[in-house]
Amino acid sequence: MVQSRGKTRTVHQLWVHQRAVSRQQGALVINLIESQCPKLDMLAVCESYVVNDDPDVIKLGCLPSGFRFVHRPRPKATRSTRGGGVCIIYRDTITVQCHQLQSVVDQYKSFECLLVSFDVNGGNRATKDCDTVAIIYRPPSS
Repeated sequence: MVQSRGKTRTVHQLWVHQRAVSRQQGALVINLIESQCPKLDMLAVCESYVVNDDPDVIKLGCLPSGFRFVHRPRPKATRSTRGGGVCIIYRDTITVQCHQLQSVVDQYKSFECLLVSFDVNGGNRATKDCDTVAIIYRPPSS
């Protein structure tokens, strides 16, 4: 449950170790959200396999209608060396922004982390009154 500006609201969250949210696996994510977990507000994914130079059709291929996502790719991953990465898929009624400490977290090389602030009331931007969620993945090689 999240309390924000005097209002309390339940935020339904789920974590999965997906190993790719794009391409063929994207359909599994859409099915999970639409059919299996229709009340889901946020889905945290480890090993998203999304990289910065992916075209939008791949980055957005896992999103059901009414959802957005923010991702943090593995720093050295490219289309040809895909792997790792973390992302959060969330309802478009929730305001999500990368947390101000993300640049500090990015200095660590032994794990991958996405740190975001979110506002369930759909404000225009994340503020100090927002809640924070972190998704952390430590690859076996580290």
